[in-house]
Amino acid sequence: FPVTIRTVSDGFEKEYRPGKFSNGLEIDSDMYEDQEYESIRAEVNSMADSIQDTLQYDAASVFNNAFSAGVTGPDGVSLCNASHHLVPNDDHQSNTDTLDLSVTNVDTCLTRMNEWNNDRGNQMCIQGNLIISGNYWRETGKKIVGSELEPFVADNQKNTIKELQNGE
Repeated sequence: FPVTIRTVSDGFEKEYRPGKFSNGLEIDSDMYEDQEYESIRAEVNSMADSIQDTLQYDAASVFNNAFSAGVTGPDGVSLCNASHHLVPNDDHQSNTDTLDLSVTNVDTCLTRMNEWNNDRGNQMCIQGNLIISGNYWRETGKKIVGSELEPFVADNQKNTIKELQNGE
């Protein structure tokens, strides 16, 4: 049998450093001695809520800064950029488009995503499941993915892309 030797290309290296939480919670000994347990519980819950809000905000920053050139991923470009590389020095692949948000154009983008190739040139068959859009397209996105029937047409056809999520 012939043996095929494939070279392995190093991908991109990126470290994620989560935000540092320097605040602490100090419970006064008087509160403990006076058995003000509900006040102590309220303080702890308030701190936990604050931490959760910060974690949610940081997690959403990937999408909130998706078009910002100053916030880059491992390949050195922002999330919504037309010049993504799978490995250094390969051909770039775009995950953006300049089409208006419509049913036809969503289908066009899904077809294009399905044709993306990996670093060896093999088709990856990506199945998109999320529409990321700004506030301008918010209502249109809701109409496209939230309807049981095909939006913006008079015929009663099934909406074939309603399973996509509208990323608000």
